[in-house]
Amino acid sequence: MRGRRSVGSQVLGIGLLASLLPLSGCYTSNSEGDLLGVTVVDGHGGDVDGGPQVEDPLVVRPPMGGPVTERLKLDLLFVVDTSNSMAEEQVRLSALIPDTLRMILSGDLDRDGSPDAQGIPDIHVGIITPDLGTGRVTVSTCGRYFGDDGILQSIGVAGDCDSGGQRSFLRLTSEDTGGVAELLDDSSCVANAGLNGCGFEQPLEAVMKALAGDASTLSFRDGTVGHANAANHGFLRHDSTLAIVLITDEDDCSVPDVSLFDNRSPLFSGSLNLRCVSYPDHLHPLRRFVDGLAEVRGGDLRNTVFLSVVGVPTDLVPNASTPDYVGVLADSRMREQVDPEHPTRLRTTCHTPTGSAYPARRIIRFGQLLEARGATTLLGSICEQDYEPMLNRFAEDILRQTQPDAR
Repeated sequence: MRGRRSVGSQVLGIGLLASLLPLSGCYTSNSEGDLLGVTVVDGHGGDVDGGPQVEDPLVVRPPMGGPVTERLKLDLLFVVDTSNSMAEEQVRLSALIPDTLRMILSGDLDRDGSPDAQGIPDIHVGIITPDLGTGRVTVSTCGRYFGDDGILQSIGVAGDCDSGGQRSFLRLTSEDTGGVAELLDDSSCVANAGLNGCGFEQPLEAVMKALAGDASTLSFRDGTVGHANAANHGFLRHDSTLAIVLITDEDDCSVPDVSLFDNRSPLFSGSLNLRCVSYPDHLHPLRRFVDGLAEVRGGDLRNTVFLSVVGVPTDLVPNASTPDYVGVLADSRMREQVDPEHPTRLRTTCHTPTGSAYPARRIIRFGQLLEARGATTLLGSICEQDYEPMLNRFAEDILRQTQPDAR
């Protein structure tokens, strides 16, 4: 049974930062939409052995004592694949999110207790899935018409998550004290998002559905609009740095017409597992997402950081390096080839002890196009056994973007 945690749109202080051991305290805002404080409703805390909660001080300050600048705002969006092959990857990612947030808040990249850069004192954390459903088309793993629809999630699978199920985002600022432990715990909890998602992942379309507003030039399936002015209101700010982490073991299959997923369609044939590869012209063009993201960022992608953790051999992108996109895409292991031993699916591009991943060529090309438009991009392999180095590099690049001398 899936556990739930009510998240709401809290503002959480950073005066005290709990240790990274799992916590079970829950919290909620004082009123609907209240962004000024936290009421703890179930704070029995403690470490895994039931001992007392350990707290240590975290002071967000410029490394040289200078003023905190207006630009020190971060909107951090995680796109977490919820298909049934993602169990181990979700666990590894969610375990590291608290430490990544700690680094970004403090600017302490080497964790020696003193900041290496100016920390970011105002952070929004949102989590979506690539499940956009399949409309009226019946697919066994895609039971809902719009799926999660790009709406920010507050539901994780951890057994200690409280009931509630509001969809919203987490907010952390330096204006109040207390609550940091809850934010770190909740962000980790929600990122472990479950395995009930649609097997046709549409992460790029989900990002745009999450971030676009009702005035956007983009329109979505059945004439719907993005959620930036409605369900996801307040998450994305015009004066923030936007950072996106996309983790999936398959490629993007964002479509304008869900009949591609219909096994009875007279227009499309062959295995459903291969439809997205067999009919590339029936997928949304990548330019839609690059232009759409530029639009929501006011035409400027220089304050955008994108990390994709996808199917690519680990030796091509050690520790989420700034990639040689041309070289990665030219590698023979990144070709979309039908597996002769399993003719209803592609050959995998990398392997882990618990699973495999497939070539994520569209997502990688999307990163390449973003980089060409001025965004900072990183590429990591989902088959890495340790995600910590790539998330550390991600945090470093975020902080580099927000330093006063970077603007």
